Amino acid sequence: MIKGMVLDTKGTHRHCSLLIADYLTTPHSLPLIHCPSFTADKPMSEPLNLTKQSASAPPIDDSVLLEYLGDDDALRREVLQQFLDTLTTDLQQLEAEVRECNVGAVQRSAHRLKGACYMVGTRPLGESAMALEQLAHADNAADFPAALTAITVEHQRLLQHLAAQDLKPTRR
Repeated sequence: MIKGMVLDTKGTHRHCSLLIADYLTTPHSLPLIHCPSFTADKPMSEPLNLTKQSASAPPIDDSVLLEYLGDDDALRREVLQQFLDTLTTDLQQLEAEVRECNVGAVQRSAHRLKGACYMVGTRPLGESAMALEQLAHADNAADFPAALTAITVEHQRLLQHLAAQDLKPTRR
């Protein structure tokens, strides 16, 4: 299971690395990578316009996991499968938090979702999660449903894309 990411916030850019649980069949080390979307000069309260960005971007950038895992397709599939299984649960939790208007929980869940998405290369879904996180940070619960809809749209695009590779969530 993807447990989270570690941020080194020194300097103007943050660096992140993926923490993974013991679900992998073989131990692997993952390098510290630069995440250009996390910059100290970009305030969290700045809203994102995802309509144009997400529609044209593929739902996943395969080069991200290729950088982490090399050309080990079995390992890539295993990581993506675990991500999809965790994502299903996380999105159900996020939907409940949005229904309850639990701003703090929405912010934490959206932040966790954003990080996991960026770590496996699902940037459009991560950007949608970032938009929801920013709304929660600004205490703007009125716009939660629209942001959750954008996340759902990106999730469906990702599922369709990965289904073509015979990858789909195994747990509900």
